[in-house]
Amino acid sequence: MHTTPTGRRRPHRVTWRRSLASGAITVVLAAGLGAVGAGPAQALAGPVRADDGARITAEKKIASREVDVAIDSPALGRAVKTRILLPKNWTRNATATWPVLYAYHGGQDDYTSWTRNTDIEAWAAKYNVIVVMPEGDNGSYTDWYNYGKGGTPRWETFHTAEVRQLMERNYHAGALRAVIGNSSGGAARCPTRPGTRGCSSTRRR
Repeated sequence: MHTTPTGRRRPHRVTWRRSLASGAITVVLAAGLGAVGAGPAQALAGPVRADDGARITAEKKIASREVDVAIDSPALGRAVKTRILLPKNWTRNATATWPVLYAYHGGQDDYTSWTRNTDIEAWAAKYNVIVVMPEGDNGSYTDWYNYGKGGTPRWETFHTAEVRQLMERNYHAGALRAVIGNSSGGAARCPTRPGTRGCSSTRRR
């Protein structure tokens, strides 16, 4: 095992592969999202900030319906990325909202985990939903206590307030929400996502 000069083990990216097309994951999420028709919304005039000033500073197209965005987050005190899968009929100036699935990765992974290790793109296309895959660092999903001082990083605030508001205000994410998380992502986020209709936590095998 390689170690850093301080003796700490180097984090390594976990390799795993799972299909979302069958099993309990699909049952829970499909039930949570229910009918996946779009709802009414206002057309976007431009990037809109979250309540605390969090903002999208860059957008990179990865595939026809897949984008990475950089979010300047006051809750984290730095910029991190989030990957988004968009429905086939999504447009930036649409007058509708779509159901949204928030997918959280586990430790020793990152925001690319779900597209790299699963068939989540095919699942999203089947159900015509938006999928949001935020960065969670090395399984960091709480607002840090920092020995009573508080402050950054506040991962729970980033995920449940900043990201949600940015997706709703800039990408037509609707109020119909479901959550999926792998390992620590599911254990932490399933109990804390406000207003979700379904949640599924998975473990690597």
